Amino acid sequence: MQNAFLGHPDQELLLRSLSLEDGPGRGMRVVHILNGSGFFLEILPDRGLDIAAASWHGRSLAWFSAAGLRHPDSYEPAGAGWVRGFAGGLLVTCGLDQVGASCEDSGSSYGVHGRFSFTPAAEVYSVRKSTPHGPVAEIGGVVRQGALFAENLTLSRRITVPASVPAIEIHDTVTNDGSASQPFMLLYHMNFGYPLVQPGTQIVLPEGSSTSPRDPAAADGVENALFADAPRPGYSEKVYYHRLPPADVSTVSILSPDGWSARLSYSSGVLSELVQWKMMGPGEYVMGLEPANCRVSGRSGERDAGRLRFLEPGETVSTSLSLELFE
Repeated sequence: MQNAFLGHPDQELLLRSLSLEDGPGRGMRVVHILNGSGFFLEILPDRGLDIAAASWHGRSLAWFSAAGLRHPDSYEPAGAGWVRGFAGGLLVTCGLDQVGASCEDSGSSYGVHGRFSFTPAAEVYSVRKSTPHGPVAEIGGVVRQGALFAENLTLSRRITVPASVPAIEIHDTVTNDGSASQPFMLLYHMNFGYPLVQPGTQIVLPEGSSTSPRDPAAADGVENALFADAPRPGYSEKVYYHRLPPADVSTVSILSPDGWSARLSYSSGVLSELVQWKMMGPGEYVMGLEPANCRVSGRSGERDAGRLRFLEPGETVSTSLSLELFE
């Protein structure tokens, strides 16, 4: 039954399907959600149902790069061309058969972070649903990555946002629809920015976690890995690998000195790696938290290290992520 106080469901849970009309993102579909807690999200069906803008009470959670929102047709697959279309935003999904540095593997070339985030979703829907806990917005679709004589992978995504609290849940199911065993790499590139990230912002890991730097640049400052610094010209990006205690679901938090925080929970039984991207340069000021089933050395690097995962024909893997905001 409709709430007697409401003339239209948009009053408690705004849900809009739009398209961009200007700039390098022209023609892209977007879905806007604004709930009763002041939580706003911008979802991109044409970029793998990833999430661009995200804010709470007008305060941005996400960092954006200078590239801005770009149509998937702008994808440059070779080498580091991926960064030309990397807009940032709250979530950029990397994969499905390549994550991390560009590389050569088994006679083929793979660019940075794979093709997923430049692949439009099909069977896209956005609906409101009634649940025992109140109304929710649900957005979903299917992203297919396939080619002749190559991979045939399908990711089905369901995004759920409740009407009254600042939270989001993402549920993905990845299936190998091909007839051969297939390398499977998946990383959720969560990009947190100002004002959530500012000097004094802290990442909080579960008790018993350990941290290791990716390289010498990250080793310089590893003792301060979990804290945001002031913007510094000439800053070299740092990447850290966090080893969390074994669990089916792990939770990490980002605490702002302003008194608000974001809590990220994810399926750590499948996403066994937690990668942190720390970039404190002016205009490139971002803390990335990246649950993944791999590290970021690229497909060949993961193969050489014995960490490369595979999906067998017909095999399915499911993951979930949730983000909650607090004051």
